[in-house]
Parts: sequence; structure tokens; C-alpha cells
Amino acid sequence: MYVVVRKDLQPIVQSIQAGHAAIQFQHDEPQIAKEWHDKSKHLVYLSAKNENHLMDLIFKSQIKNIKYSVFKEPDINNEITAVAFEPKAYRMLANLPLAN
Repeated sequence: MYVVVRKDLQPIVQSIQAGHAAIQFQHDEPQIAKEWHDKSKHLVYLSAKNENHLMDLIFKSQIKNIKYSVFKEPDINNEITAVAFEPKAYRMLANLPLAN
């Protein structure tokens, strides 16, 4: 599974938001999450520049029929803070840097 979090957030906030997105994916896509858990359990955290960058990734995943889950943080004006993607998103996300 891949989780992309906004780089423009403080590091502690990034880690919390990434966790929220991963859990959201498990609720939204239980079958894919189960297959991921049974087969690999690889979890990769990547970073996007900002909310607009995350929205671009969401749009690309829709075009490519890649499942994803969005997390919007109520404490940050319901902005998109992180997105979790199914494992087949690896090619689409290959150019993103690791989250730090």
C-alpha cells in the first residue's frame, strides 16, 4: 500500500494524517486491504508538495482505475492531508519522494 502525505504539513502532523489515510483505506476497500495484508504488508510513505498535488494524484488514479482513499482533516478546514493508494499504484507514484 502507498500513502502519500502533504510535505507542507509539520512532520508530526504528516505521520498522524498518513495513519488516518491508511485506516480509511482499510474501511473503504476491505477486500483490497485484506489481499494486501495477506500477500505483502509493504507500506510505503511518500510525500506530495501540497493539497493541489494530492488532488492531481487523485485525478490520475481515477483515470487509471486505481483505488484510493482520501483523508480530510477536520482540524485543518477539511483539507485533504493524505491519500492511501492500492498496491497497483506503484508506477503512478514512482517519482514521488519518500515522506520525511
